[in-house]
Amino acid sequence: MAENDIRAERVKKIELLKEAGMEAYPARSARDTSMAELLAGFDECEKSGRRVTLGGRIMSSRGQGGIVFVDLFDGTGRIQIVLQESEMDKKLFDLFNGVADNGDFIEASGTAFKTKRGERSLKVEEWNMLAKSLLPIPAEHFGLRDEEKRLRERDIDILVNAELRALVERRAKFWQSAREFYLGKGFRVANCGRSVFSSRVFQKCLR
Repeated sequence: MAENDIRAERVKKIELLKEAGMEAYPARSARDTSMAELLAGFDECEKSGRRVTLGGRIMSSRGQGGIVFVDLFDGTGRIQIVLQESEMDKKLFDLFNGVADNGDFIEASGTAFKTKRGERSLKVEEWNMLAKSLLPIPAEHFGLRDEEKRLRERDIDILVNAELRALVERRAKFWQSAREFYLGKGFRVANCGRSVFSSRVFQKCLR
């Protein structure tokens, strides 16, 4: 499907959200737990039956009858959330099937549980849209193949490429540590344009 057609289809879904009384871009989220926090204390959360609210981006989803499995990612971790028609309001379940797409940001409230295969998951009782994506994200398995597109859409490349994302995180931690070290030694940051102004490229641009 052409990009314009995909966008038009998703704009229609924004109207469906409005008709159902759900905002496509709410100002606030009720998220109270990050995925890293949930996974770290999963057994305790599962045992207590405590209800939590997660927020994240839909990376993939698959349906099977009255049940939908969604892979959700929030930057701190990822977890499977499970929507079952028999375990939640049918209107909310049908709305999710009708408007939710890969790339959307949503929040989901429910309780922690393990599937028959032992996968740590969240059984969804309620969900809300946080930001409706107008274009899909590439499948993580395939990622961005075109090198030029990878450079132009660096944010998408980082999102779907776990290896590149880990590299970016390591670099960020390195520079943060280096900055903190030098600041602790009394050094200060100052922008100096001498190297830029004296560069051959800059001088060529002035001619």
